[in-house]
Amino acid sequence: MRYALSLFSAALLLVTTAAAPVFAANDLEPYGTAVDHSHMKYQGLKIVMDAGGVTPADTEFQAMVAERIMQMPHAKLIMVIQGPMIKAFSKDAFIDQQGLVERIAALKEKGVQIEFCGNSVAAAKLKPSDMIGIGTVVPGAYPALADAERHGYALIKPMRLVPSQTTLAQH
Repeated sequence: MRYALSLFSAALLLVTTAAAPVFAANDLEPYGTAVDHSHMKYQGLKIVMDAGGVTPADTEFQAMVAERIMQMPHAKLIMVIQGPMIKAFSKDAFIDQQGLVERIAALKEKGVQIEFCGNSVAAAKLKPSDMIGIGTVVPGAYPALADAERHGYALIKPMRLVPSQTTLAQH
């Protein structure tokens, strides 16, 4: 019986050892290298962006995403700005937010359609006439986003990924 158990143990050890992966000198690259398509140009994108930022950094990030989209050949982009950052596009805030406004204005010059959420304008106690002239005030962001989708635009909502204080404390 003892011999049978030893034989069984030896056979089990042999099978598990044979089934274990054997790595070559390249142990840190068991799957090879990814195919690089990072310079690929997507043709004719139609995108509507839900640009609902809370901070200027959020809107700057969304502008950076918009700039990259517009590098694609024949891209069409609608940027619907809504939420607390709507105030940055009021005439009264121009001096404080000039850099951000000029970045969005440059996007408009590249063909991006800029829309301001009318609900956000009203919630900020602003009127459409208070907004700078780089965009159009639409009734609401969500109806505008849905309308663009109905016309074949793909919806995106770029968001900055900011680590929480808990995550930062763990590292």
